[in-house]
Amino acid sequence: MQKTLIFIIICLLSYQLIQLVCTHYISQDAQKIYLISIPKCGTHLLAELITLLTGMPYISVGTHNNFSTQGAQTKKIKEKLLNLHDTYLLGHTTYDAELEKMLNAMQIKTFFIYRDPRDHMVSYSYYIQRPDAPAYIKEWTEKNSFDALLDSFFTGDFILYKYWYAKKIDDFYRLFLPWLKCKNVCAIRFEDLVGSNGGGSIESQYLAIEKIAHHIGIQLDENDLQDITEKLFGSGFTFRKGQIGAWKTHFNNQHIKKCKEVAGNLLIDLGYEENLNW
Repeated sequence: MQKTLIFIIICLLSYQLIQLVCTHYISQDAQKIYLISIPKCGTHLLAELITLLTGMPYISVGTHNNFSTQGAQTKKIKEKLLNLHDTYLLGHTTYDAELEKMLNAMQIKTFFIYRDPRDHMVSYSYYIQRPDAPAYIKEWTEKNSFDALLDSFFTGDFILYKYWYAKKIDDFYRLFLPWLKCKNVCAIRFEDLVGSNGGGSIESQYLAIEKIAHHIGIQLDENDLQDITEKLFGSGFTFRKGQIGAWKTHFNNQHIKKCKEVAGNLLIDLGYEENLNW
């Protein structure tokens, strides 16, 4: 009787141990995270939040233009995801149906952050004027005024879009936008995440942070939210001002006219405008 009881206890303990081990590895797999973003749309703001939530730093993956085919891109990303250890993945990755299928199969916690295209253009124009920009970019920006830089997004002359095989702002954004319709992708607007310091609201920021935390299985209380928001704004080495609506002080009447012609439907599709009367 005593031996039987000991055997039963050992079996129960072994079962609990197996459960703990399985739960640990399931949890570890569930925490594999992939942050996808459009450049200059709050990439490092969201990255800093994920780091605050998980304690993990990120590693970057090349964008679509670094690969000869989308199949090569998917293969490279899968390789990086399989080899993640206490880190998560970040990339300016254009949409690819094969990649979406792979992310779903691997149960990757995927995020996509986007921003008002008009503010994207302003932010990008400042970014390429940075002192450490490559010589070929400096040569191009030195020949153009800030207004001309903004014009280049509408004319198809923006120097960096060619690396994504895009010309104008509408073409560029639509390379990424299918991520918004992927059911397993948590889509975040920069304007919701940036908070009151960036011209948004604390209420929207709290909701965005809770949404992001929930997607990776983390529960937050009020104290957690306050602590995170105090640390969040102004993060990232490419951060400049992070303000909503900066385009209003940089766009002249011609910029507005061209933007409506080239990207008016894009703004409506993204919910930033209801019509062309702005």
